[in-house]
Amino acid sequence: MRAEEKRPLVGRFVNALIAGNAEELTSVLAEDVGFWSDGGGKVLAARRPVFGRDAVVTVLVGIRRTGPATVGVPLDAISVDVIDINGEPAMVLRIGGRVDSVYTFTIENGAIAAIRIVRNPDKLKFLERQLTGGTA
Repeated sequence: MRAEEKRPLVGRFVNALIAGNAEELTSVLAEDVGFWSDGGGKVLAARRPVFGRDAVVTVLVGIRRTGPATVGVPLDAISVDVIDINGEPAMVLRIGGRVDSVYTFTIENGAIAAIRIVRNPDKLKFLERQLTGGTA
């Protein structure tokens, strides 16, 4: 499956996450989906991997529901874009224009089989420079 064929599925995921729509999130995730996050010990992230559709949906809806208040920002200060990273569609979440996290996806058999979130600011510095046209 080529990246442009995966983009609509990622778009559905993004729209469902923004809306906090658990039913739609469930519809795009594989039954045995895995979820990992990396805060590098510097920002809030899940400490352990999460496996299974229901558990991952619970985590995602929780992030959507409590995330903005946890970091103390209004929803209108958060923007989300779908871009290509390493030839695959990914979700970039910005707060006040600054990259806060990047969600990458593994898609298998028409469903999201894995979600990896990078929130570690050290790892995001390089990506942010690339997105803004700065030097590496």
